[in-house]
Amino acid sequence: MAAEPLCIRTFGEAVRTNMNKKSIIKKMDCKGKTETTSTEDASGVFVFYSLMLESLLYTDRTDGGRDVVNVDSKMATNLKNGKSDVHDDIITLAQTKGAQENVSFFFAANLIPNITNGRKDIVMDTVLTAIENDSSLGKVTQGKFKKWRKDKTPADFLAEAFLLAVCSRKNKIDQLVAIPEIHAVTLKTPTAQPEMELRLLTEAGGICPDCGHKSLVGTKTEQGVKLYETVRVYPNIKEAFDNKIALCLD
Repeated sequence: MAAEPLCIRTFGEAVRTNMNKKSIIKKMDCKGKTETTSTEDASGVFVFYSLMLESLLYTDRTDGGRDVVNVDSKMATNLKNGKSDVHDDIITLAQTKGAQENVSFFFAANLIPNITNGRKDIVMDTVLTAIENDSSLGKVTQGKFKKWRKDKTPADFLAEAFLLAVCSRKNKIDQLVAIPEIHAVTLKTPTAQPEMELRLLTEAGGICPDCGHKSLVGTKTEQGVKLYETVRVYPNIKEAFDNKIALCLD
């Protein structure tokens, strides 16, 4: 796993294989109130991937109980085996304001308590190793997660990593390519210094190093759409390339 980029599959397998076969799962309404509880084998592929994606879906559920995306066994299996990428609507939910707080709340209720006794640190260290070994994420993001491993609660840390994995668009095995490079050279909006911006996108792994989960590029048909700006780290130093960074527009 360490040799592969961080994605929903590598994150998921780091956690799923350490889940309790008799997990207590809390079904929540859109406001986070527990409606029902059940005992399920959260180490199973369908149960676990459904649970993991539910952390994003539960807050967006309508009063009628309809999800924007139907997570079925085929979707779960394809995500686990790297045969598909994350649904665009799920990525959109992961990029909305408050997503980290909502996912962390859900993980604290349904993920963390159901990790097999004595395996919690192993799970978090495995996820951190995947992040540290994914050079496409860039040193800024990797350093941030290394610090968060010590400073954040397990639910907060795993929520941050999960959102990063969801937004990575790297889950499909036959499409493990450098997405930022492809998009950067086909941007609809021309850039004054395309080679420099390409290097900044590559260093960031296509994900904003400030917020940690928003994409710096988007797609529209076959074209790339610029979703970032380049800023100086130290305002008084104007020309040095190492003084620049690509950040999302928010």
